[in-house]
Amino acid sequence: MSHFLAFSFKNAIACIIYCFSSFGITETMCEAGASRFREPKTVVEEEDLVDKAIPTSTKYKNKWATGITIFNEWQTTREV
Repeated sequence: MSHFLAFSFKNAIACIIYCFSSFGITETMCEAGASRFREPKTVVEEEDLVDKAIPTSTKYKNKWATGITIFNEWQTTREV
């Protein structure tokens, strides 16, 4: 195992292939179709995740606060 201490990129690939073959897995990551990165999310998926990240009670309170702000603005313009 001491020969794995001096590690380079080429050694790392050889080590991965060696480890897979020692466990009976003969295909490499490239052959298996594995990708380093995940598929990018669509705009709709991103908006859905942001929407789900805000608790329902916070949404309700923000909506209520916006309504109060609009009412107060209307009230001040009404008095003038």
